[in-house]
Amino acid sequence: MRGRETGSVQVTFDEPVAEPTQEPKTVSRAQGIRWAVVAVATTLLTNLIFLLFNSRFFYIDDSEASAFGQYWEIGNRVLGLDWPLVNPRIWQSGNYLAESSWGVYSPILWLVGLGAHVATNAAVYITLVKFVFLAIASLGCYLLARSFGARPQWAAIAAVGIPLNGVTVYLDSASWVNGLMSWSLIPITWWAIRRAVRDRRNPLPAVLLGCGVVGISYLHATLMLAVILAGTLAEAAVRRDSGRLYRALALCLTAGSMAVVVHLPGLLTSSFSGRTQGIANSGNVTVDASDLISSAIASGTPYINFMGNSFPGAPLTYIAWFLPLVAFVGWRAVAKRLRGEIAIVVVLVVALMILLGPSDVGVLRFPIRVLPFVSLCAITILVVGLSTSAVWTARRLGVALVLMFTSTYFALSAGPGFWKAVATVAVAAGAGIVAAYLLSTQRDTSLTRGARRIASAMRLRDAHSAVVVMMILVTLFTSAAQHKVAFRAPLRDYGIPTSVDALRGQTDGYVGDVFVVGAVEKPLADPGIWNETLVGNLWYVDGAPVQNAYSTVYNAAYSAHVCMGYNGFTCSDAYRLLFVPQPDTGELLVDLLGINTVQVIKETVPQWVWSRLPDGWSVIENNDYVRTIVRDDPIPPAGGVVWQSTGTSVDVRSESDTSVTFHVDELPADGGRVALSRIPWPGYSVDGGTLSEDSMEGFLLTVDLPASSAGQDVTVSFTPPGFAGQIVFGGVIAVVTLGWLLLRLGRRRRDDGAPTTAEEKAKVTA
Repeated sequence: MRGRETGSVQVTFDEPVAEPTQEPKTVSRAQGIRWAVVAVATTLLTNLIFLLFNSRFFYIDDSEASAFGQYWEIGNRVLGLDWPLVNPRIWQSGNYLAESSWGVYSPILWLVGLGAHVATNAAVYITLVKFVFLAIASLGCYLLARSFGARPQWAAIAAVGIPLNGVTVYLDSASWVNGLMSWSLIPITWWAIRRAVRDRRNPLPAVLLGCGVVGISYLHATLMLAVILAGTLAEAAVRRDSGRLYRALALCLTAGSMAVVVHLPGLLTSSFSGRTQGIANSGNVTVDASDLISSAIASGTPYINFMGNSFPGAPLTYIAWFLPLVAFVGWRAVAKRLRGEIAIVVVLVVALMILLGPSDVGVLRFPIRVLPFVSLCAITILVVGLSTSAVWTARRLGVALVLMFTSTYFALSAGPGFWKAVATVAVAAGAGIVAAYLLSTQRDTSLTRGARRIASAMRLRDAHSAVVVMMILVTLFTSAAQHKVAFRAPLRDYGIPTSVDALRGQTDGYVGDVFVVGAVEKPLADPGIWNETLVGNLWYVDGAPVQNAYSTVYNAAYSAHVCMGYNGFTCSDAYRLLFVPQPDTGELLVDLLGINTVQVIKETVPQWVWSRLPDGWSVIENNDYVRTIVRDDPIPPAGGVVWQSTGTSVDVRSESDTSVTFHVDELPADGGRVALSRIPWPGYSVDGGTLSEDSMEGFLLTVDLPASSAGQDVTVSFTPPGFAGQIVFGGVIAVVTLGWLLLRLGRRRRDDGAPTTAEEKAKVTA
């Protein structure tokens, strides 16, 4: 052994320093609960720190323009016991099964939607929802790490660190709340899967949680859940354990069937949307290897291309400052501990492949969305390693500091202008690594004494507690330092009022279907504009049927005709386009769309454009920010027949969101055509005619009428594409779950009635 004496402490270079005390072989229930509480409380405290720097941190971008209005409408439909699967009056945003995150099959989102109707402040409500799911994520990370063999202390630091990865904090928590929800359920779902498959525990939590993840309809989470289940299945196959294999197959069937129910309509509709279908690499929100190398720096600022803009300023690829502690792990012992744990390795590898892959793979985009899954697996493996075999030597300390220096260098290279912030967190992280080493080797310094006193005050007196308490304190510091610089997400802040009452009244006096022309480009400079207009799904809160809702799929032909973006904003030329006769029908676009009210946002539409008043329209308001005109003679809303070919005459008899029935009064001998003010989404069918392959104007649902239709009723109706498959696979979920529970109940009854003592067994034999 080579080494040197430092005072009275032997510091080795090749061998581990013996730990002063050994953890008991069994962990008390109270100790496990205590550490779980510490983890969840620290997670919530850390996120509260974010609010000190920016009170609107959790209410920007899609949380403003999409989430709250969407939840409001979900709650509205649950309260009204009315859930049409298509809404023609909202046009490209009205296909709720094709649109992601509408929670058609998600009781979780139904509850969130009901809660929105109780809220008085949208920002506070969205923040509370996010905090609930962050707490669930933290608890799930703790339980998952414990199931892999991590000690309670190390599981706690995993539960604190994993939800602080850059994507969860700066994209999902700040904006993409449905992404946060679905990811937050993954750790506890994985834990429940392991209990059901490995430990033969009650399968119902695993089934319900798995279906809950899929039901939120966030495709990346569904994909990674499939990878988790595939890895679990592989584990059972490698172990040649038929019981595990059958249980894993059962969970694959339930979650897979739920995926069919939730995602099949959207996948069958995707070819009709404007989303990328093939494999491409635009570089949009992709990550490279150098970004991952800097992932130990909380204030690193990698250049990420986002919708055509490259920016530093947000540590999107941050994972955890304590990643360099990997240098202290004795991997031989860890490999032995994790032998057979194939799933966590499979998930990590697949997540890394997606993260470092092309920007678009079919309907999947934004590869950075899987970083939370990389964080989950990497940190879990790390804490299991530190729990199993931590080799605290001076040489390994040097390696850990070199790893930290390397991460710091790449972070500085990506954003040299942020060198002060990078240096601050790097020094703090380096000090944390050194402190972990000193505490683990029982060095007596003021730092170690302080950490031990804090741990003792928390009644956490085992050998590892002081180390983890110190790491929690460093995590709080690095998070505060991070948000001192990056106090907001690199996404749009609309600056919309947070009061729910302020989201109503913008359409008072409006008539029928509404279309908004223009965009709000500088809302923070003059927030008073939101007294007169709204954006995206917030129109649902106001209550008017506004076409400019938020859309994740959109329809290319419709969008081109009205030049509308994903958030409902349009170009200034949309005003002119509305009053131009269309080439196929000869009708004005405003008539084909069933519009009775047009609001113009003056900020982005020149006065010489909006000052023109079309014939048959009148001005009902001309305020500081908007000008609104309405028809003198209103027309029916979108959804019905808006055009008939020459010699064709039909009379609409009944109409709903999902169907239209009309009587054919007149028809030429060779047949005719009619167009409805609906987008021809897959799923429409015709009784008494046929759907035309060539839609009028490229975006109107068009029906070809044969000569035999004369004098007959024709019905156009919508059924979700793949609906028969949804019914079948919904039945599979019920049958598999019920069958599993009945088999388990029967086994328990047999076990309860079986002889347990030698005397009882002898009587049975006799």
